[in-house]
Amino acid sequence: MISEFCIRRPVATLLMSFALVLGGLFAYKFLPVAALPSAEFPVVNVSASLPGASPETMATSVATPLIKQFATIAGHRFDLDHEFAWLHLDRHPVRA
Repeated sequence: MISEFCIRRPVATLLMSFALVLGGLFAYKFLPVAALPSAEFPVVNVSASLPGASPETMATSVATPLIKQFATIAGHRFDLDHEFAWLHLDRHPVRA
């Protein structure tokens, strides 16, 4: 039925095709496009202090027990740098 109409009326078919292309170009201008999508990653911040402690004492008495406790959490990756430590969660903390 559509093919018969298009074969018998090629000018109408061409005009409908142009209208469809022009409508698509017009709609394309209104598409919301972002360079980077907004995303919120779960983050856990832990701050620990021991006033008057040496760096070795902080490492053995504070950082090592914290690292051992973080290692028991399933579904995460823990990165330790010289000054900072990062805990990356692989799933949503509320749904976990």
